[in-house]
Amino acid sequence: RIRRLKLFYVLTGHETEDDIAEFRTFTRWLKRARQAQPKKPRIIFSAGLLIRMPHTPLRHDRLMLDQAEWKPIVGPVKSACETNGFEFRMAFDWPAYCTNQVLALGGHWLIESIVALAQKGYCFDTALPEGYWDELQAWMKKAGRWNDEFLGEKGPDYSFPLTFVKSNVPDDFLYRQYQEAK
Repeated sequence: RIRRLKLFYVLTGHETEDDIAEFRTFTRWLKRARQAQPKKPRIIFSAGLLIRMPHTPLRHDRLMLDQAEWKPIVGPVKSACETNGFEFRMAFDWPAYCTNQVLALGGHWLIESIVALAQKGYCFDTALPEGYWDELQAWMKKAGRWNDEFLGEKGPDYSFPLTFVKSNVPDDFLYRQYQEAK
C-alpha cells in the first residue's frame, strides 16, 4: 500500500497559462483519485526552478534571477497543490537557487568573489549561509558582471564556462536545439 507519494517538477520560467491550467486539471484529478482510496496517501509536490547548465541547450536561455518573474508561475502551482489538499515545497529557497544558477553558468571570473566570501567566513557546502547571495550579487554588480551579456539570452558565439571540457555534442547543435525549444 502506498502511504506517501512524492511528485517532483522542474519549472522552467516559460510556463504558460495553458500549462498552469493543465497542472490544475491534473491536481483536481489526483485529488479525486486519492479520495477514492480507502487509505489516503500523503501526497507531496516538490518543485525546483530550472538551472541553466553548461553543455545543455538551455545554457543559451536568459537567467531568471528576478523573483518577481517566477511569482506568476510558482504561486499558481503552489495554490493548485494546496487547494486540492496536497503538500507543496520548493527544492531550494530563492537565494540558493540564484547562487546555484550563477555558479553553474559563471566563469572563472567568479573565483575572486568566492575567495572574498570565504575570507568573510562564508562557506557554501550543503546549505547556503544567510547573506551569501546578497554578497555575491553585490560583488557581481560592483565588478560589472551583473549585465545583459551574462543575464540575457546568449547567442551561438557566447563564451561559456568549462569550454576545456570536451564533448561529442557540437556547440552549434546545442544552439539549434535551444532555438527549437523556444
